[in-house]
Amino acid sequence: MNGMQSVQAVQTVCTAGAAVFLLFAPEVATDMIPEMAVPHSAGYRLTGLLLIGLTLIYAAGVVTNDYMLAAATSLGRLTTIPMIIAAIMLLRAPPVLALSVVPDVLLALVAFYFVQKEGAHLIQARGLDSEESKPELLARLFLAFAGGLDMVEGAFMVADPTKYSEYPIIANPYLLKGPKFFGLRIYGCALFIIGGYQLASMASRSPGLIYAACGAYHLIFAAGLYFLAPLIGDPQLGKEINHPLYHVPLGLLVFIFAINIPRSAAVAPPASEHTKKE
Repeated sequence: MNGMQSVQAVQTVCTAGAAVFLLFAPEVATDMIPEMAVPHSAGYRLTGLLLIGLTLIYAAGVVTNDYMLAAATSLGRLTTIPMIIAAIMLLRAPPVLALSVVPDVLLALVAFYFVQKEGAHLIQARGLDSEESKPELLARLFLAFAGGLDMVEGAFMVADPTKYSEYPIIANPYLLKGPKFFGLRIYGCALFIIGGYQLASMASRSPGLIYAACGAYHLIFAAGLYFLAPLIGDPQLGKEINHPLYHVPLGLLVFIFAINIPRSAAVAPPASEHTKKE
């Protein structure tokens, strides 16, 4: 395991811990910022469901040694800085909330360091100029749709958590004067970032295992809305806001085509092998 894989492994464990925390103990977050949490738990638990799928994507990144995913997730973690600033300035979130971005920033900077140090070996070893198989082409196509829809839904959710399907993706004055719904806006931000990860993986021809993990993320999220909610004592989870139905069909298509990608394209060769040849 090289340096970048070690960083990705750490963020995988941290993300899994955050997912469990948000799913099963959202009241802790609610107690920290009670004035911002309306409805009281749905947004945090929805974010927890997203993080379960994101944990799979991160784990796939560890296995495949995918430098592009590491770079994209590092950038995604850094976007939490302007998001928290906007929450504090526009939504009057407690300033102490700024401390929550410290782990993200540290992980992002360390990951960027290893991407710069080891990424050159990884990109040469991956063979981006190789011929694209039909399953890979179709997996990338459906992943582009799924990631794009995640970004659209996330943007709508940030703009208006209660009526987001009725608003265009433009600068919305609702951010300044509407109900705060901070928990749901966190969910919207997370969904937007994960959508960006999927588009980055599609554009860079990530290994097939990454595509399969992205498809599984959509399926896990959809299943969690309907099967996990009653088990964690929140039967209204998934019913308090309107969820589009694209997660199941697109997730299933991405997963099916991803697992049929030839093995040589499914997992990138480790950087160590390329380094030895030099």
